[in-house]
Amino acid sequence: VYPSLDHHPFDALRRAGVTVTLNSDDPPMFDDVWLTGVYEAARAQWGYTDHQLAALAQAGVDASFADDERKRTLSREIAGWLEDGA
Repeated sequence: VYPSLDHHPFDALRRAGVTVTLNSDDPPMFDDVWLTGVYEAARAQWGYTDHQLAALAQAGVDASFADDERKRTLSREIAGWLEDGA
């Protein structure tokens, strides 16, 4: 939809307090970019820190339709990733 990340409103929306998440819904449609690549692009484009990336991952968990136990497990894994120094 946008010609590049320079034109994408993701960071402006995040800074405005909108709940945003990073996703890779259909990698073959988007040059086979998988979720790790999406997070790497966000770090490169907007200079996100590990804490900011973890917060985005947590927002994705919180917004998901996963059951409560799965959400708790994912939240622990995100916290562990952050504690391990990413």
